[in-house]
Amino acid sequence: MCDQKVCPSGGANGAQCSRRGTCLLGTCACHAGFSGHECTVHAQSACPAACSGHGNCAVVGNGQAVCLCHSNFVGVACMEQLAACPGGCGGFGKCVTNQLTNEPECACFPGYSGLDCSVVCPSNCSGGTPLNSVLGGEIAKGRCSPNLVTGSTTQRQCICKEGFSGPSCEQMCPARCNGHGDCVNRECVCREGYTGVSCQLFASRTASIIFMEAIQGFYPLLFIFFLLSVGLCIFCCVGYGFNRWRGRFGTSAIPMWDYYAKRWRNAPLFEPIFAVPAATQTPPPPPTSKSR
Repeated sequence: MCDQKVCPSGGANGAQCSRRGTCLLGTCACHAGFSGHECTVHAQSACPAACSGHGNCAVVGNGQAVCLCHSNFVGVACMEQLAACPGGCGGFGKCVTNQLTNEPECACFPGYSGLDCSVVCPSNCSGGTPLNSVLGGEIAKGRCSPNLVTGSTTQRQCICKEGFSGPSCEQMCPARCNGHGDCVNRECVCREGYTGVSCQLFASRTASIIFMEAIQGFYPLLFIFFLLSVGLCIFCCVGYGFNRWRGRFGTSAIPMWDYYAKRWRNAPLFEPIFAVPAATQTPPPPPTSKSR
């Protein structure tokens, strides 16, 4: 029996000659652009047209050599050149063709803007996180506003989330102020009604403060109770004065007193029970003595 010679395997796929050559008597005959014992070393010529000198040759997971084109070049062999974008997008965006105007323009990376992607917020408002981490999905600590920093033409202002401050939102306050304050230089400036290092406590309130807040609508039930109380007081005062003017005295002058007094004693609702002067009252007949 003859021994069958096996070629070495390598690469990510683990196949003979890394699928980049032919096995001949135990030796790899590498394809054009590849070399090495297992055909794992690739040259620029491994890609179509050697990427036309406008890209880098790379090998993907399936062992296929592809071109990674430079800016402004596209195509399988990077032979098609796009019109130049302003400033080459500064390395902070990709040069693309506008589908409406057919003109080149910059598609800026997150955090960059402007015609040439030169306008940027500090660290993309990520608190000093490296840009590659931000682009990879790092949660930003603020958002980039359209307002420029005073005295600058290329740097915009960051609008930080609650609990963060600083030019790039790199400063964090204790417990992010619990949502009850603004973070300024790593210290919480609590809103009205809260106190503490991290605005975690309710501030003491006097009766006058609660009353004013009720009027402003912070306590609607308390405000409704206050309006009803004021209305009841006005009704009682005006009604009492009106009843006195009509000649009523004592409890009979109290508004609605007769109505509820009659209900309590089950008297007819329209029976007059208010007091009258004693001179107008008819005295009862004197008792008669029985004759024996």
